Amino acid sequence: MRRIMTVWLLAASLAAGMVNSNVYGAGNSGGATSAAMAEVSGSDGTYMAGAEFGLPEKLELAEDVKAAGGEFASATPIRLGNAINGSITETADHRLYQFTLSESGRVTLDLTSYMQYCSLYIYGSDGAQIWCDEYNEWNANLKYFKETYDIDLTNGAYYLKVTGYQRGEWKGSTGTYGIATKFASAGESCTEPNNDFREASVIGINGTVRGQIAENDRYDVYQFSMQKPGRIGLTMTYYMKYNSIY
Repeated sequence: MRRIMTVWLLAASLAAGMVNSNVYGAGNSGGATSAAMAEVSGSDGTYMAGAEFGLPEKLELAEDVKAAGGEFASATPIRLGNAINGSITETADHRLYQFTLSESGRVTLDLTSYMQYCSLYIYGSDGAQIWCDEYNEWNANLKYFKETYDIDLTNGAYYLKVTGYQRGEWKGSTGTYGIATKFASAGESCTEPNNDFREASVIGINGTVRGQIAENDRYDVYQFSMQKPGRIGLTMTYYMKYNSIY
């Protein structure tokens, strides 16, 4: 009797809590390639539970259903690829912008701040903070601060917050700023979300899969089937400082 075996493949970034990591991109930074041979004998409940094989404890991402309200509703819509120019004043200590990604990819923010202090934050559509950069201070002689950020995000709606504080509401300053924006698609082979076994993307054994690990997407899970026990070869090229596959 022929038995069909179902296998789950999990790609994950273990850089939890890291900021400004180059995750996925077609650029020249940090590319590495590895090859692995996996003995596959079948599947049962232990694969799905993930405990016996040492999978991350929190494979499923918690859902936050609260809506972004209050000041987020009045955020200024922007289109990535255009420049943002604004100012922080004594009566307006922050500015909010809203943008939408139709697909997963890398958002680039090229910041020039003419304030003594400046902080940037990105929030999801539910108002939860996803990314931030704080503790920035201008060059005392040049009177400006400049930095470029690459932030990997999945498709969806986001909010960008600019403040004149060094952190939170500590050490405030006023002045102007400019942000050049850019977006590059990750060109994922499978649609998001595919963060747990229930959402796993079905793939074939022979072929290439292109994916992205983002600030708000720590796992990608793929499912493939085999008609009989055997050996599969996995050759992986990744643009992440850290990477694990299960």
